[in-house]
Formats: sequence, structure tokens, C-alpha cells
Amino acid sequence: MTLRDHFGLICTDLSATLRGFAWGTRQTRQALKTALACVISIMLTYFLDLREAYWAGITTLIMMQPNVAASIRKGWMRAGGACCGCFLAVVLTGLFLQLHLTYTIAFFSLSVLGFYLGVTAGNGYFWSYFIMNGVLISMVGMTQPDITVYITVHRGAAITIGVLVSLVLNVVLFPDYAHETLKEDFVRHRTRTFEWIQEIVRQYTENDYLSEAVEMPYRELIRGSRKIGNLLKDAAFEMKLLRGDPQILNALINRLSNRIEDFHAFYQELSRHRSERAYQGNHRTAMEDLSIKLGLLAKAQGWSLDEKDSSEKEIRQILARLESDYGKTVVDGRTKAYGILDFLFFLELIFLLRRIVNDLTFNTRENSVSEVAAVPEKSVYEERSDLYRFVFLGRAHTLHIPSLKYAIKGALGIVAVFWFWFWAEIPGGALNVSVAVITVLQQDLMSTTHKGLLRFTGCLVGAAAGYAFLAFQVESIPVLCLSLFAVVFFFAYIWGGRPGAAYLGCQAGLCYLVATVHDLTPMTSLAPPTERLFGIFMGVLFTWTINLLIWPEDLLEKFFQDIRDAEKKLPAIGEKIAARFHGGTDPGSVSLDVTALQSTLQTLRNQRELSADDAVPMRVWLEQLRLLKEESASMDMVDLETARVLGEMNPDFIPSLVETLFLISLARSHKDFQLISLRLAEQARAFEEIMALTRQSGIASRPIKFKQRFAHTLITCKRLIFRLGTLSDARSRFPASWPVEGF
Repeated sequence: MTLRDHFGLICTDLSATLRGFAWGTRQTRQALKTALACVISIMLTYFLDLREAYWAGITTLIMMQPNVAASIRKGWMRAGGACCGCFLAVVLTGLFLQLHLTYTIAFFSLSVLGFYLGVTAGNGYFWSYFIMNGVLISMVGMTQPDITVYITVHRGAAITIGVLVSLVLNVVLFPDYAHETLKEDFVRHRTRTFEWIQEIVRQYTENDYLSEAVEMPYRELIRGSRKIGNLLKDAAFEMKLLRGDPQILNALINRLSNRIEDFHAFYQELSRHRSERAYQGNHRTAMEDLSIKLGLLAKAQGWSLDEKDSSEKEIRQILARLESDYGKTVVDGRTKAYGILDFLFFLELIFLLRRIVNDLTFNTRENSVSEVAAVPEKSVYEERSDLYRFVFLGRAHTLHIPSLKYAIKGALGIVAVFWFWFWAEIPGGALNVSVAVITVLQQDLMSTTHKGLLRFTGCLVGAAAGYAFLAFQVESIPVLCLSLFAVVFFFAYIWGGRPGAAYLGCQAGLCYLVATVHDLTPMTSLAPPTERLFGIFMGVLFTWTINLLIWPEDLLEKFFQDIRDAEKKLPAIGEKIAARFHGGTDPGSVSLDVTALQSTLQTLRNQRELSADDAVPMRVWLEQLRLLKEESASMDMVDLETARVLGEMNPDFIPSLVETLFLISLARSHKDFQLISLRLAEQARAFEEIMALTRQSGIASRPIKFKQRFAHTLITCKRLIFRLGTLSDARSRFPASWPVEGF
């Protein structure tokens, strides 16, 4: 990605953010609260006669969060980290004041720990801020030990004031509670889900399939699920404070997301193999009633589908009626005239409808999930790859290698900056240069470059605004407050905008505060913003140099390597499928984070490292891999009786599927993919033979519950065959420039 591309992305996102300005939006409310908190915290710092008042203002800008819970969580981590870090700085200065080599080793070790915990620990921001704040203030202590305690007390107090003012304003002024937003979004999301299911039922009943009417809402539902998932952590934090029960909400939201995937997979298979309308015709009245009741159920309010709601009860009655009517067709022999796929789809639809109604129904007064939802559901667990496992003091531990490399590079950067500044006495200050290293350094060169440009450009803008203010020689506190409010509001609005330019707003605001706020009087010198600007330039330069010299991480090459690693996990997915069918020991979770790969692919597209044509097959491959893993997890409905019956029909069917997964992981040439295509065609024929045997084996006379599980298992197997074919086809269309070394 060239510098022109980086600046093009910045300009595009900045323009979109400014064009979207409106007074009633959440982004505008957050910017107003941030500007007001900045002014109040600085004035309060002045009133308490604390030095370095700009740290209170900087904290309010950093503390700008989308809801109350996020503000509280970041607030305690920043205030706690600042106070603990100040204490650590005093300890480091006292222990190593005259021991430069020992200080450097301790300095380096703590920096590695701070960087590593910052990206891997659950409360990473606290650990990162605690350690890095202590290390940075100790730099001042090593050169000016007489003012170490003075700086730590005043800086810690200013940061704490900024945190407290931000928290109070976030609760008092335009409060955005995550659990309230989550409830509104969830009810809206559930409504759209039932409307979407209603459309699937309508198309099935009328045998009139229009995929666009299902696929477009499905993509919107997936985006809605992700948005709700992002809110869940903050909402759970608030509900713990309010004595709510976040575990129930977590189960509820996960179940709804899983059922959306189930219905989408069902519809894909249904639309590819049009049923013969036998069951729709025989049960048309009940199916139409079902569609109407689903529409009514979509209008339900609150977290749960109330067990006393008439629509929910009527849907259960309709499903029971469908099962009863189906039983009558079995008794009088009419099912012999129906196609086997028609039989499977009908049972699967009833199974999925009953499952989603059960999963979303619970009594909120007793906080008890329904019987079905209370049963633990096997789900896809996405674990980080590149983990190094070891045993220390009898306990198992893991290290994430890329994060460890990133931490070492960051620590080397800070150590190099400190000693270069100490020996060469360059302007800008070791703190400004080191902070630039900490904030700019990312886990790949491309992101580091972009954030470095945003930081430097933001400081240019903030310094220019600060110079303009200082040119007027303003000495009035009210005028200073008004200018602070207006400028910080503008920069905070950008900070809350599009990601390609948001960080520019943050840095511009910080540099403006450093330029215009200092001690107990307005600043009238250009030295602070100039030194900060030079320090940031040096920090960015150091960061780029370290990233180029030490473990240079190219995001595109890393993405290719991660794709290779993901391919190697296909046999493990096959082993889990085999274990469920053959009653073997479950091999455990597969460490495969498909969501992270999809996010990286989108980043590469946004930053123009991959062309649209090259990205298409990779996007399809990743999506099919995600669905493959989801559907392999849905084999949790397979029981011993189902597996036994399927094994009697074709004992080689499941082993052959598992072997195909292994072969796909090894395929490289077009000849390999052609052979896999032929093999999957044989699998499809074997499935047709199983369906023919299903009618002859007397499955129709089995209990309805067994038939529903059996139908669900068969349809899942058919989807797996289709999924493997699409996966193999997408992999064969990877770009010709795709690197094949290292396989």
C-alpha cells in the first residue's frame, strides 16, 4: 500500500465523517460530552492547584466511549493503571538510579510484559497502562530524580480527575446504557429474524423460491448478530452492577445466532432441490396458519417470548398438529407417494421451528431458560493460532508468538529511544518519542504505517490550531474555555467517526491541548507543541525503522500463511465428525479463527493490497470454511441410534467424507481439485442411495423424534457434501500469484 493509498483512505473516511454530521446522532452527543468533560476537568485541575493540567483534558478525550459500561471499564483501568504506574516509577527510580545497565534490563523486560499483556490479557488496557506509565515516568526520574515524586503525584491526580469527570458526565448527560441499547437491538433483531423465517416458510409452502428475498435479509441479520455480540460484553458488565443475569442473555443471543445459521443452511439446500409439494399440499392450511402466527410472534416485545403469549402457544399447537397429521399419513400409507427429499425437508422444518421457539422462550421472573435452551449446545470455538504451549511449575501455559514478537519490537524501540535521547540530547523529549512508539507500533507494517501517518498528520493539524490560538495572545480563562470546547468538540467528532481517519482527530485534540493548556495559566509559547511534533516524528521514524529491521511483518504474507494453516485444520474437523458418528473420543476444539481471517481479508481490500478479483475466491473459501465448521458442530444432534442406522445403510459414507476433507487440505494443482470433484460426485450418488434405502428400511414407522433427528442428520450430511464442493472450487480459483512455497 503506497503513501498515496494511505492518504487517499484518510481523505475518504474524513470526508465521509464530516458529511455525515447531524446534531441528533450518538456520535455528536459523544463529542459534546467529551468537549464539556475536557473543559470541566481542566478547570477543576486548575482549582486544585495541580500541575500538568493538560493530562486531565487528554484523559477525557481518550475516555470517549460509546456507552456507560465501556466508560466505567476503561475508566477504572486508566485511573488504576496511572496510579499503580506512578508507584512503579518511584520504585524503578529508587532501585536503579545509578545502575544504568540493570535499569535497561528491567526497563526492557517490563516493556515487553506491558506490550504483551496489552494485546493478550483480558484487562489488557490496565496492564499496559500500568507498566508503560511506570516505565515512561521512570525515564524522567533517571535524569531528574528530584522531581519524580512530584510528577507522579500531579500526573496521577490529573488523570484520575479526567476519568471521574468523564464518568459523571457519561451517566448524567445523554447516558447511553449498553443493556438498554442491547435490548432494543435484540428485539428488533428477533423481529427481523421471525419475519425472515416467515418468508422461508411462505416460499416453502408455495414452492416459489426467490433467493434474493432470503439472502439479502440474511446478510443484514449476520451484521446485526455481530453488532449485538459486540454490545454483549458491555451490557453484561452493566447487568452485573444492576443485579441482572448476563448468562441468560448470552445463551439467548448465541442460540438466536445459531438458529439463523440453521435456517439459512436449510433454505440453501431447499432452494437447490425443489421439493415435490406433496407435504405442502397435504398440510397447506396448517402451513399458512403457521406463517401468520410467525408474523404475529415477530411483534413480541421484551427479552423472551412470553409463555403466556397466544401466538407462541398457537405456534406450538400448529407444530403439534403438523406432527399429528404427518402421523396419520404414515398410518394410511400416503407417504409412499412422497419423495424422500420432501419427507426430509418437512421434518427438518418442523424440527427447526420447534427448536427456535423453545430456545427463545423462558420465564423472566424465574430467570429460567426453557428445557431445550438449558441443554448445553456444542458451538464453534475459535482459538488463536500460533500458540506455543509449555508447562511451568506444573501448570500449562501458552504464549502467542506474534504478540510476543510485537512486544519485543516495542520494548526495543523504547529502549533505543531513551538512550538515543539521553546521549544525543535531541529535542522532543524522551517521553514524546516513546509515547509515539507505544501508540504507533502495530502487529504489521501496513497498520503501523497508517497509524503513524494518522498520528503525525493529526499532530500537524492540532499544532496548527494551537499556533493559531497562541497568535492571539489570549489571557482570558473564559475565552480559553470556549475555544477548548469548540476545538475539542470538532476533533472528538472526528475521533468517533470512520476508522480510516478517526485517530487523526484524537491526535489533533491531544496536540491542541498540549499547545494551549499548561500549569495554571494559558500557554504563550510555541515550544511545547513544536517539541511534541518533533518527538512524534522521531518516534514514528524509530518505529518504522524497527519494523523494517526486526521481524518485518507483511500483513499480506501473514494472511497467506494463515490461510495455509487453516487448510491444515480441515483433517481435524473431519476427525470431530468421525468421532460423533463412531462414538469415539472427541479430539477437542479446533484452533481456527475464521472471523479473524475474514477481518484481515477486509483490511487488505480496504487498503488495496488485494484486488477485488483476487479477493472473491478467498472470501468464498473463508465463508464456506466458517459454515463447514458451524455445520460440523451441528452434528451434536447425532445419537448412537441415528449413527447406527446410517452406518448400516452405507458404512463407508462418513469415512469417505472425512477422507475427502483430508484430501482437500493437501490439494494444490488443478488435477487434484478435479479428482476431488469426481470424488464428491461419488459422495452425492452415495447419498442418493442412502435416501432410497431410507424408504425401504422402515424409517417412516419410527417415532417422530427419531425421524426428526435422522432427517436433520441426513440434510446436514448433504450440506457438508455441497460445502466441500464449494470449498474445493473456491480454493482452485485462488489467484495465479498465490504463493505455493511452504506447503
